[in-house]
Amino acid sequence: MITIREFTGSDADFEAMLAIKNTVYPFMRDSVPRWQHMYHDHPDQIIFRWYMVEHDGRPIGTGGYDQSIRSYDAHHFVLGAEILPDFQGCGYGKALYEHIMDDLQAYAPRQLITRTRQDITRAMRFVLDRSFAPEQWDYEQRLNPQLFDATPFADLETKLAARGIVVRTLRELHTDPQRDCKLYALFEQVAADVPTVGEPTGRPFTAWRDRLFNNPTFLPDGYFVAVHGDDYVGFTQITEGLGNPWEYYQGLTGVLRHYRRRGIALALKVCAVEFAKRNGKTQIKTFNARQNVGMLRINELVGFKRQPPWITLVKRMTAER
Repeated sequence: MITIREFTGSDADFEAMLAIKNTVYPFMRDSVPRWQHMYHDHPDQIIFRWYMVEHDGRPIGTGGYDQSIRSYDAHHFVLGAEILPDFQGCGYGKALYEHIMDDLQAYAPRQLITRTRQDITRAMRFVLDRSFAPEQWDYEQRLNPQLFDATPFADLETKLAARGIVVRTLRELHTDPQRDCKLYALFEQVAADVPTVGEPTGRPFTAWRDRLFNNPTFLPDGYFVAVHGDDYVGFTQITEGLGNPWEYYQGLTGVLRHYRRRGIALALKVCAVEFAKRNGKTQIKTFNARQNVGMLRINELVGFKRQPPWITLVKRMTAER
C-alpha cells in the first residue's frame, strides 16, 4: 500500500530521506546536517513542502517543492523527487508528482523547474513526458587534488602582488570590520552574472550571512578572497564534502567584471586546490554552466574533468497541467 505523507523534520525522516537520495545518486552523496540546515534556513517568503513516500510503512521515496532564493518569483517553484531503484516504474513517482501538482494549485504556479543528470534516462523521460523542456546545462567537474602539480602556476601570486592584489582567507580577514559587508557586496555583484533560470533577485544581507556562516559545511580557511587595497575583487569557496569525508565541494568562483582576465580566478582556484591537497582530500567537485566558457577553461587548466551534465528543465504552466 502506498502512502504519501508530509516530511516531519524528525531525525528519522532526515535519515530516511538521505538514505534514499544517496541510493538514487551514489555519485552525489549528501549529508544529514546540510539538509537540516536547509530545512531550517528558508527565508519567510519561501514556500516549501517535502514529502515521504512509503510502501507498507517503509520509506521508498521522497520529494517536494520549494522556491529559488537567487531568482525568487512568488509563482515559480522548484520540484524534486527520488524513488528507490527497486520501486521505479511502479507508479510511485507518478503518484508523488500528482500529489505535488495538486498541492501547488493553491499557489497559482506559472513556472516549474526541476533538474536531473543527462544520463539518468528514466528521470529524463519522466520529466520530458510531463512537458518539461531543457533550458540550462551545468557540467559537474571533478579533480583529485593529490595529483595536482602547482609548478605551472608558481608565479601567479607574485604577478598579482606586483599589481597590488593578494589572496587572503576569510579567517585572515577577520580584523577588517567591514569584511562581511564587503564580501556580501562582492558576492551579489558576481552572482548577478551567473547563468540561471529566471531573473536574479539577490537576497538580504542577513539571509546571505546566516546561510554562509551557519552552514555546517562552512570552512573559514577554505574561503579565499582576492583583495586589492581595501577592496574585495574576487573569491572562491571550498566547503566540506556533502557526504564523503575524502571530498570537498567548490562553490561559486567569481571576479568583479573590471578585474577579469588578470589571472585572479585562476589564482583563487589554485589556492583552493592546494588547500584541499594539504588536507588530504582526494576529490573536489564543482559545477559550471555550459555557457560559462571562461570558467570551464580555467577548470580544465587546473585539471578538472567533466562528468555528464545536469540539465535544468522548465515547465511553463497553462490551464492544463
